[in-house]
Amino acid sequence: MQLKPTTDVTKQRAAEANEGCQRAWVEIDRAALSENVHQLKQLLKPSTQLMAVVKADAYGHGATMVDETVLETGAAGLCVATLVWGVQLR
Repeated sequence: MQLKPTTDVTKQRAAEANEGCQRAWVEIDRAALSENVHQLKQLLKPSTQLMAVVKADAYGHGATMVDETVLETGAAGLCVATLVWGVQLR
């Protein structure tokens, strides 16, 4: 199995990097994220649920975008590190 790299640049992060406020950014491609969830689910038995771990606002990438994408693609639920994060994603 080969997971796809992410390639979609968010406008805000690109603008911040161009202004010199940030030296680097991570690109999140929702289609690649969805494909990765789909590929992982193919490896599981049909009765097994996939749970996505979302930590620290998806490490600054936007937990809402990440959690919506993985849940729409077939993750059964989300795992969080703290009650506060769980409440925020609820």
